[in-house]
Amino acid sequence: VEVYGGSPVSNSDGIDVTYNWRAGGVKNMTQGSFGRTKVRVGGSAHANARQLIGISNTTTTDHLTVRASVLSANLSVDIAKPLFDVFKQFGPPGVALAERYDVANKRTTIAAIGFTYDPGSWFLMGETGHMNARSYLGKKSVSYLSTGYRWNAITPFITYSTAKSHQPLSDAGLPVSSYPAAVAPLAQNLNQQLNGLLRTITAQHTVSTGVRWDFGRNYSLTMQYDHLRPEGESNGTLINVQPGFRPAHAVHVVSTMLDFVF
Repeated sequence: VEVYGGSPVSNSDGIDVTYNWRAGGVKNMTQGSFGRTKVRVGGSAHANARQLIGISNTTTTDHLTVRASVLSANLSVDIAKPLFDVFKQFGPPGVALAERYDVANKRTTIAAIGFTYDPGSWFLMGETGHMNARSYLGKKSVSYLSTGYRWNAITPFITYSTAKSHQPLSDAGLPVSSYPAAVAPLAQNLNQQLNGLLRTITAQHTVSTGVRWDFGRNYSLTMQYDHLRPEGESNGTLINVQPGFRPAHAVHVVSTMLDFVF
């Protein structure tokens, strides 16, 4: 989730062009896309990406696959628009905060490179990337590394993943003392809500371990344990955080998953 859970955009409606080519004994697939998308992100809120441009290249040799990609889009997310509309009523400081953090037609860029090495009996894979949303969605770098060994139908594995924020997770916000006493409490409440949004920027690392059992044709069972720790003031990848939540404390997750094809 540190690597793949940071962007609300996962698809594009538009034009997609793929070109397959070789350089010596190395196979390459270069893909370009242009389009737009609109997805629901909760309740009546939507994420709207326009002028979505992407390019990627996948290089494959005997056991190694490497993929590099760059994606850029004008992104708008209206889930926090009512909050920033109120900020704009607090004069130039409020307008400046709204322009800095609201996801309103912000040019968002994502660049990533990943690899998979799989000779058959074992595998090693990883990916690293950088995202800059120029808003409360954050500016951050993400990465993961995973390895496992196949022993007949059993595959134990271990994964380390991390997300690091490159922008502060808090802001002084509106200068509360400069407003009349009648509206100062509202300004303070707005600041609290803004910092609540900034704490949703993912800063977290996770160590995962588990085992997959391919117990039948087209059937597999996976059991996994995750030890994740949000960093600093971040909520990590947790949502619907309740009063009493303690940042920078470990969270433990045990999950079981059944995959099947029919």
